[in-house]
Amino acid sequence: MPCSCACRHHDQFSNGNASYIHQIRHKKIKVDVLNYMKKSDLIPRNASAICQICIDYVNANFLSPSTSKRKNSWKKEEIIDDILHNVDSNELGDIAEAIGKRISSDIEEDSVFSSVDYRDPGNLSNFKITQWLNDRNDVLVRFVKSAAGNGNNPKKEVCIVTAVDSIYKARRLTHVAPLQFCKNLVNYYLSGSKVVAQLNNRQTACGSYSSLQRWLKANAQQPVQNERNSDQITFFDNNQVIARNWRVTFGHKTTASVITMLLHITPALYSNLQESPHLTPRQWLFQENNSTTVASIRHYIKEAESKFDTIRNCFLASRLKAIVTEKKEQTTYSKGWFNGPINKIDFADPYAWATSCHPDEKPHVKVGEPALFNPCSYDSVKKVLKHVQDQCHVGDNRTWTCVGCDGLPYVLGSRLIEKNDDLRDILLVPGLGHIEMTAVKACFKLLWDVCLQDLAKMLGYRTPRALMCCKACPNHHKSWMILTIFFYGTIDEILTTYISQDEAPTVAGLYTYIGSCKHRNFRFMCDVVLNYVLAIFAFRCCTRRNNTDYIMAGKSKFMKLFYGLNHTNYQEIMYRDFKTRVLAPTAIKDFICKNESFSVSGNISKGEGGDFVLEAYNRRAKRWLPPGIPKQHHWVNVCRNLNLLEKVNFYNIYILIKRLYTIIKIKSSIGFGLTTSSTHARWPSCF
Repeated sequence: MPCSCACRHHDQFSNGNASYIHQIRHKKIKVDVLNYMKKSDLIPRNASAICQICIDYVNANFLSPSTSKRKNSWKKEEIIDDILHNVDSNELGDIAEAIGKRISSDIEEDSVFSSVDYRDPGNLSNFKITQWLNDRNDVLVRFVKSAAGNGNNPKKEVCIVTAVDSIYKARRLTHVAPLQFCKNLVNYYLSGSKVVAQLNNRQTACGSYSSLQRWLKANAQQPVQNERNSDQITFFDNNQVIARNWRVTFGHKTTASVITMLLHITPALYSNLQESPHLTPRQWLFQENNSTTVASIRHYIKEAESKFDTIRNCFLASRLKAIVTEKKEQTTYSKGWFNGPINKIDFADPYAWATSCHPDEKPHVKVGEPALFNPCSYDSVKKVLKHVQDQCHVGDNRTWTCVGCDGLPYVLGSRLIEKNDDLRDILLVPGLGHIEMTAVKACFKLLWDVCLQDLAKMLGYRTPRALMCCKACPNHHKSWMILTIFFYGTIDEILTTYISQDEAPTVAGLYTYIGSCKHRNFRFMCDVVLNYVLAIFAFRCCTRRNNTDYIMAGKSKFMKLFYGLNHTNYQEIMYRDFKTRVLAPTAIKDFICKNESFSVSGNISKGEGGDFVLEAYNRRAKRWLPPGIPKQHHWVNVCRNLNLLEKVNFYNIYILIKRLYTIIKIKSSIGFGLTTSSTHARWPSCF
């Protein structure tokens, strides 16, 4: 409510009495009174508020009796009854035209006031349809509602808002409405197209492409402020856009725009370990005895492998039980890749066999201020680490911080931290997602000539170029599906062969049978599937459930592939990771174990490494970039706006973007992994 009445004679009219104050723009004041006060200079032309006492005083003392008599003689009920029953269509059109002329100037004036609402992000995040309609021209809103058929259907409410906004747009072509602006933001987010944004502006009150860019720029003036009052894990990774080249030139180099994005993850479980000086890595990570450390790492790996043996025995027992049950039911079972008991497995929650260690609440995720470097060399990685220290307030609120990244930056950063004393307050942790990707590539490299090449041909990779692409694993999700088909098909073939030789099959009997088998190919396949492929599956499943014991159990097994197949970076990563877990104080170990993976959605079976959480934000950032090669200020604007855009209430606007929401679901299934219908990539619930 306004603070004071705009009437110049308020003290004389009111005689010191208080009264309710009306906002003039809401049009709840009689037009005759308002026009008289403006013409008589009782209120300024741009007045915003007037009290009820002044309105009553002017109405009683200044308006002519003829006007009052005319208004008193106006029979609303009789006129409404004539319009509903006695007026023909031509006369009704004349009446509608007169009403339109009457409210035309009011609509234009209201458009000027309301067109600035979209600029405030708070209005977009808290947009309420009912409140918005109540603030618009009452005559127009009631007309549209009655013409549409009154009702509380959310779909109808969206249509009514769209109709009202369209009339405002037709009256004043520069009008921008919050709901339509949100639609244009979503369209631009999904398409990244300037043309789409401009087309929408010609049809609705959604604002132009320039309006979108100004909005993004206006909300990116201040750097991202990071939290100071809780422990954090900050992941960084490069994000790039590469230009297309249509010509061949001498000495040409590919044009690219690259930055490093930061993602601050605050765990749901509050802790303030990073405020303790005695827990900083410089106090415990660099003063070790090498021989003692190596012995401790070997002991740690041995314990992890014993846990993996337990996982393997449970899995084999469940698969044996499924196959034996299938055989007793005398169901036709043909020896093929995917024909048999696996088709009867319940895939509702493929990771339910592992205990979830996710907290009840979701972690808080926030995009940080980007670093304008590409972390691919010692110098650039050092600059990024310095930038992370500044962003995490190391030396101010925190004495140390935890930082995560993928393979190459982890190796370069670890070496830099050892040699630079000013970086020893950083604890580096590897990204679980990239470890999984490298393990899958190692499996493909090991088994390609043995069997995966034939499986790839069965799955449609027939030309030499297609086979070469399949072997390189450029798409991790497809590679994972192929490895899943191989794993389940092969394990069922092995178990079926064993069951045919043993009337009372057991896990111990299976091991005895494999050891006594003279067929080298059979023993090789058993060794690969039971020790390496199964370990990768256990690693992935327990990453989803944030179960650190099983994560380390799977990692301790399949890491041998990194040494056998010459993945030198990941050899060093494995050693440094085990070294950190062996030397860390108990409080640091617990912190690392509780935050192996993060479920941003809150689903306890959809956790992933912080590096993959950051990859999702990398893709989102690219959608907001303008066409062409972005400049540094474009990256900065997008990164500073991502946190804000997550809060904008796009999808509370209900059916308005139902078609676009379908596109989002399709993109999500392509970009983030397999959908629930992809049963070939799921673990059985009994495991």
